[in-house]
Amino acid sequence: MKCTPGHALTWIALAGCNPSPTEPSEGFADRSALLADYVQWEIPETPGEATCDIIQQMGGGAAVGDVDGDGHFDLYLPRDGLPDALLFGDGEGFVEAPAWLGDRADGDHIAASLADLDGDGDLDLLRGGWHGHFEVLLQEDGELARSQAWSLGRGSSCTGVFGASVADIDQDGDLDVLAVVYEASVISASRLFVNDGNGRFTDETAARGVDLSLVHAFTAAFTDLDGDGWVDLLVAGDFATSRLFLNDGGTFVERTQSSGFATDENGMGLAVGDIDGDGNVDAFVSAIWDDRELCSPAWGCSGNRLYLGRGDGSFEDATDAYGVRNGGWAWGVALLDHDLDGDQDIALTNGYPKPWPWADPNNDVSPFDADPTRLWTQLDRGMEDQASALGLAHTGPGRALVAFDWHRDGDPDLLIIENGAAPKLFENHANADAWIVVDGPIGTQVEVDDADRVQHHTLDYAVGFASSGPSERLFALGDAREVTVRWRVPGGTWREQQVDAGTHVVLD
Repeated sequence: MKCTPGHALTWIALAGCNPSPTEPSEGFADRSALLADYVQWEIPETPGEATCDIIQQMGGGAAVGDVDGDGHFDLYLPRDGLPDALLFGDGEGFVEAPAWLGDRADGDHIAASLADLDGDGDLDLLRGGWHGHFEVLLQEDGELARSQAWSLGRGSSCTGVFGASVADIDQDGDLDVLAVVYEASVISASRLFVNDGNGRFTDETAARGVDLSLVHAFTAAFTDLDGDGWVDLLVAGDFATSRLFLNDGGTFVERTQSSGFATDENGMGLAVGDIDGDGNVDAFVSAIWDDRELCSPAWGCSGNRLYLGRGDGSFEDATDAYGVRNGGWAWGVALLDHDLDGDQDIALTNGYPKPWPWADPNNDVSPFDADPTRLWTQLDRGMEDQASALGLAHTGPGRALVAFDWHRDGDPDLLIIENGAAPKLFENHANADAWIVVDGPIGTQVEVDDADRVQHHTLDYAVGFASSGPSERLFALGDAREVTVRWRVPGGTWREQQVDAGTHVVLD
């Protein structure tokens, strides 16, 4: 029987709980049967008849958050040709909640995010789909109510909205939104929408200096790269179009060329966090690795990039030093401390069917069909892929990847969305001795000091490829029973307090 807490404040009493003898004592267990009824979509036998097969083969998203406020994480699954699904979690399984969506469950969606856009304490929905469709729906009294919708780009079936990143870009106390758009043409339509404080948005892309007109954007992240207290912007883009913008008092200035960022040739997924433990924001961009002669020079196949931040808005490339270049045809990526040692590890999912852009005409099998999901674990000598050794056995066409503590037992689990198939859920059995959970305003900078090390994180909605995750952060504490938590909300000053292990801290 799984040991599950009834409330966050009781977690410290669960440090000695062990999984049942039928479950692994460490590593991951496959719980995908819980989601077997929720296929994202069926790839047509004859691609291109009804939609753009390129966009369809790239899609597959999810959003994770506590939608109903019961303390358990829920899943929002955008789908194509099928109604979207909201699944309420209870810590052991999921129950579909069609009433929450009402008549707004229509399909043809690629990506979704959950965020509190109107400041009322509950999560609202952002979703993107085909034909440049982007929509914001606000939750009121337990159901979706007010909404705004836009048609971005050319509105063709080859225009896909692959997600939305949220942050308070102007420090006015509400969350603004960047809708991330991928188009098959060279003209992109990603847009920055500024919040009026009540969940109504105005397009201020040009006024705020965010020029993404030549970016084939897949994923974007807001985070403070230079330590000035203002959130900056990173964008992962295909065809060597990734970008970096620094925030100058609410207006952005592009600094890509001088930053050391964006050497990736086909950026898809993006994750940010402190990988090397120096307090600066680092970034991982997933891309395509293929060392065969068939690789197209127009695309480039040099693989992923790990950028270590210097704290001034610039990066150094540490891809090979950490051994994380080859992720196959990579998509979703997340940073997580899967082994609870205080270091950030990297989970990455991948895969692509034939036809692919530089297909071998003499081979009917795509070399990317069975790409194994990676789980790069930090070791003293760099990183090592331990997915297979830890039971994370996944070779399907992965797209979105979200790390979150599904069981609320103190370790991060993994949700992988497959293209044209049902989602996969892997439960982690890392068995932490002690931990805390920290939540608070988006953009809050957090330091957790257990006397042996300081862990750094900025609270966000963990936006990834076509996906988002919970805003709260789990910190493993080793054998510490008390830590110092320091934090700074956007535009504020640093504060600190002592916190006991097992505590769920909500900052303000």
